Amino acid sequence: MTQHTSRSSVPRFIDARKFAQQQGKIQGQLDLSSLPRILEVAQEKAGVVEVNLDFKIDDHGHSVVTGTIDTNFSVVCQRCLGPLPVSVSSDVNVAVTRDQADAKLLPRSLDPWIVEGESGDLHELIEEEILLELPMAPFHDYECVPDAMFSSGEEKQETKTTNPFSVLEQLKGSPKQ
Repeated sequence: MTQHTSRSSVPRFIDARKFAQQQGKIQGQLDLSSLPRILEVAQEKAGVVEVNLDFKIDDHGHSVVTGTIDTNFSVVCQRCLGPLPVSVSSDVNVAVTRDQADAKLLPRSLDPWIVEGESGDLHELIEEEILLELPMAPFHDYECVPDAMFSSGEEKQETKTTNPFSVLEQLKGSPKQ
């Protein structure tokens, strides 16, 4: 039996293990405004996240979530501090685990989604996947700030300065009387 959710929304909490046993699918949209950690880096508060997730039990008995998460929004360019549009497309490939010890037993091909109780926070998973796809220091791929702005502004001048101890040097070199 395959369960489908409404095309217009994505549930916040889900029993991921049960959903995997039933080979459930979640296809829908999520408002960017419902993801608080994304709002911390996004310049605008409006936007939509497209979610397409499949839940299943893999050959090794793991409850697995696979699919894609797609969204577009703007972040702050770290050069000019202006808006920088980013397009995020994340391939999800996680296994539901109960704790960190179970997570260590997973194959390298699967990332852990630690769900301690029966219900997992699906919005938090989606948020994590988006954050992992963002660049560490986002900036435009063109020269948004002239290179001259990155210099210290001080031109190195090679002027000859007089040594205040040069007089002592002359005395030192003169014969003693």
